[in-house]
Amino acid sequence: MIRVNKWVGIDSFFGKDAAFREAIGEKYFYFDEIPCDTRVWLERPKVGLPPYKGRGPYPKKKDR
Repeated sequence: MIRVNKWVGIDSFFGKDAAFREAIGEKYFYFDEIPCDTRVWLERPKVGLPPYKGRGPYPKKKDR
């Protein structure tokens, strides 16, 4: 009989990759280390452009 483990431990090299964590989180429970300078939040913040207020230029996406 083959037993499949549903828990995965991840070091900080893989823990810094958000896409990897999201993909592995779909199938497994995991715990990981992340670098100490990683920014995190408890709830996903609202992002987007503010509404146009009728004065000045229209809000536009800032180029990076």
